[in-house]
Amino acid sequence: MENLLTTRPYKEVALANTFVTEILPLIKKYERRLFLLLINEAQQYLKGQHLDDSFDVKKWSSQTFTFKLNELLDGDRDENYTRARQAIQGLMKKSFPFNFGENKKFEGEVNFLNGYIYEKRSGELTISLDEIVWSALFNFASGFQYVDLYVCLMADQPYSIYFYSLIYDQDEITIGIDTLRERLKLGGKYKNGNDLIKKVIEPAQKELDSISPRSFSIEIEKEKKRGAPIKNIKLRARNIQ
Repeated sequence: MENLLTTRPYKEVALANTFVTEILPLIKKYERRLFLLLINEAQQYLKGQHLDDSFDVKKWSSQTFTFKLNELLDGDRDENYTRARQAIQGLMKKSFPFNFGENKKFEGEVNFLNGYIYEKRSGELTISLDEIVWSALFNFASGFQYVDLYVCLMADQPYSIYFYSLIYDQDEITIGIDTLRERLKLGGKYKNGNDLIKKVIEPAQKELDSISPRSFSIEIEKEKKRGAPIKNIKLRARNIQ
């Protein structure tokens, strides 16, 4: 498989649903690399498919993928494949909620990986995914978008990917401050809107400026009274030269 980190930057190489785009900001760097390598490999199953109501992934059985460990590491040192093993075990332990079916009438929770086999001599890593994971990864009832895997792989700031997905194909988007906290699963953190901008939004903006072909500027919206809290955040997309 082509090593994503050495391909031409800013190339659209994957289709993703909301399940995928919501997971990406929540997992660690090497977990994300593994996740995206598998997403990229699975794109072959989408060729020639019509992503409409007739598209059904239930006919796909459990799948295994094999690739070289260095595709995950991309030249990073990893004594006894410790980082890779931690990434794999991390995804095996994590569970992700998802919805599918008409009007999201079904919901579930799934551990992303069944298991893995690492052959030390060849450096090959074999990963197993269950059928239910296919249903979560490739259910497009709520729509889909192209994901720039290079940006997703290179991002270090946890929320850069989320903001990139917002402005990927839109020039401007307004989102409520409470909605943003909920989508980023911040819990009780950054209740003050200015803290949210300083600690979450601006670091993501700065990183996208350096790794992405597209970033954004920030505008805040408040009620017209003194001391009013921030109500909405407006993101204006801009292309990086």
